[in-house]
Amino acid sequence: MTTITATFDGDDTYNPATASYTLSVMKAGVTLSFSNATVNQTLATSTTSVQTITSSVQGLSYTYTSSNGSVATVSGTTITIVGTGSTTITASFAGNDTYNAASASYTLNVTKANVTLSFTNASVTASLDDGTTSIQTVTSSVQGLTFTYSSSDTSIATISGNTITFVGAGSVTIIASFAGNSTYNAASASYTLVISAVYDFSYTGAV
Repeated sequence: MTTITATFDGDDTYNPATASYTLSVMKAGVTLSFSNATVNQTLATSTTSVQTITSSVQGLSYTYTSSNGSVATVSGTTITIVGTGSTTITASFAGNDTYNAASASYTLNVTKANVTLSFTNASVTASLDDGTTSIQTVTSSVQGLTFTYSSSDTSIATISGNTITFVGAGSVTIIASFAGNSTYNAASASYTLVISAVYDFSYTGAV
C-alpha cells in the first residue's frame, strides 16, 4: 500500500495545496479449471493422465494430488489406479510474487470393468445317439479368464468339464459363467442345444 500525492507549490494568485489517495497493490488472482467435473475409469485401466488444466495465466507450475490413495495415486501427471471407489484429483498452484495460490479439482470414479462373453452359434443341434459333444469355445473380451459351465436341464444334458453328455431329447441352454474377480465384474453367455431323439425304423414282421 502506498500514498499517491499531488502537490501544487502555489503562485502569485493561489496558495500551495496538496491532494492524495491510497494505492493498494495486491497479487493477482488465478482461475483454474478442468473440462470435466467427473471422470470414470475401470480397474482394467492401470494408469491414466490427469486432465489438462485450463488456467487464466499461462506458464504456471502445478502439483497434483489424490484425496484417496486406496483408489488412485498421482505421480507428476500420471494417475495409477489402485482400487474401486471415488477420489478427488486436485491441481494446486502454490502462488508466487505476482499471483495468489489457486487450485482446481475433479472427481475420479473407479469401478470394476465389464467382460463381454459370446458363443459363435446361438443354437446347435445334435442327435441323442451321438452321446456327447464339446461345449463351444467362449469368445471373451478379456483373455485368461476361467469359466464354469452348466446345463439348464440335466434331464436333457449334463456337463463335466468341457464335455456335454446327452441324457434325453429336447432343448437345453448351455451356460458359460465367469464368477468375477477383483478387477472384472461377473459375466455369462449361453446358447441353445437341441438334441433330437433316436428313432428305430426296423421292421420285424412276418415274411
